Amino acid sequence: MPKPARKLAFNPPTLAKPLRPYFSHGVVAHGGLVFVSGQVGVNKSGRVVSPDVAKQTEQTIKNVRAVLRHVGADLDDIVKVTV
Repeated sequence: MPKPARKLAFNPPTLAKPLRPYFSHGVVAHGGLVFVSGQVGVNKSGRVVSPDVAKQTEQTIKNVRAVLRHVGADLDDIVKVTV
């Protein structure tokens, strides 16, 4: 029986700490795929950046970029986005 694929969960230091210890900002899975989920419009201190949805969206994209850059990727490397 083959060994299960290993995965690496990570939390870039430039982002707010996840609310729960079992959450992570990103996961690098077998084959180098990077999965990013749960990003919202909060800054490093965990506060919502603005009541304005456009500013929250901008912050969310910055957070996604930070997760990707932490593992050497960027927005151009995204294959699929679900909102």
